[in-house]
Amino acid sequence: MDRHAQSPCAEGPQLKLLNPTNYTRVSNDIVWDKRLSFKAKGLYLYLCSMPSDCCINSRQLLSAGLDAHHAISSAIEELVRLRYVREQKLVAAPGHFYVPVRK
Repeated sequence: MDRHAQSPCAEGPQLKLLNPTNYTRVSNDIVWDKRLSFKAKGLYLYLCSMPSDCCINSRQLLSAGLDAHHAISSAIEELVRLRYVREQKLVAAPGHFYVPVRK
């Protein structure tokens, strides 16, 4: 769907923000990037909701939602490949950590 096209639900119920002070802002570039699955877009949004100095690993991501390991892994692979997320290995902690690249 073209983002400038009229929504088929434009005349239907409108969504309202329940808590407008507690929100995360992301660039529309990722929203409209057709190379990414909705799963990867949702994971990116989750990562961006974390504090800017936060690093999170796949174990933490697994405990934060209902998705299985393969779903988290494939979403991370998409985000790393397209450079929306930077993967880094921290010496002090085991495992790989993922940090959103704020564009």
